[in-house]
Amino acid sequence: EASCKGGERESWDTGLRNTECEHIASSAKVYLSLPAHLKIQALQQEFSKTEFVAYLVGEKDKDVFSVEDIFVPEQEVSGASALALEFPKGDSILGTVHSHGTMSLSEFSSIDEASILGNHNLNLLVCLGGGYNARVRQKLPCGRLGSMRATVTISMPDMVDLSDFVADARKKVKARTYVYEQQYGEWQHGQW
Repeated sequence: EASCKGGERESWDTGLRNTECEHIASSAKVYLSLPAHLKIQALQQEFSKTEFVAYLVGEKDKDVFSVEDIFVPEQEVSGASALALEFPKGDSILGTVHSHGTMSLSEFSSIDEASILGNHNLNLLVCLGGGYNARVRQKLPCGRLGSMRATVTISMPDMVDLSDFVADARKKVKARTYVYEQQYGEWQHGQW
C-alpha cells in the first residue's frame, strides 16, 4: 500500500467516496508512453520483492491522461508498503503508480482507497503480470469526489535506454532497516 508522509501529516481523510453516480464519466483514458511504461516495468523487475511508488508526469485534457514520464521519489519500502519521502509539485504531476510487490493483489487495497486514491487524480497499480489497474478521481456536480476505473493504452514511440534511470532509482529506493539490540548479562557466582 503506497502512502505519503509530508510535514506534520502522516495520514488524512481524503474525502473520496467510491460512489455510484450517473455523473461519473465512463470514458476516462490513460495513454502511457512507452518510455514511462518501460521505466515502470524496470522498477517492477528491480524491486520485485518490495512495493515502490512513483509519480506520473504528463498532461490531462478532460478525461484523457497522457503520461510521458515518471519520477521516482525518495522512499522507504517493505514487502507491504511504500512510504514516499519526497513530493514533487506542479501541474505536470498527474498522480502515482505503485506496486504491491510479490502480492498477487491486482486491485487497490483498502489502504490505497483511504490514501492515495483520494489524493491524486490518477492512480495506477502495476500488476505482477505487467498489466495495470487504473483509477481516476473526479469531482462530482454534488461536490463529492468520486473514483472510477480507466483504460490504459501504451503508446509506442522510440526505444529508450533505462540504465541511467534504474541506477538513479537504486539510490532512492531503500529497504527499511531495523536495529535489534542484544543484551548480555554478567556471570557472577554461578548465575547470570
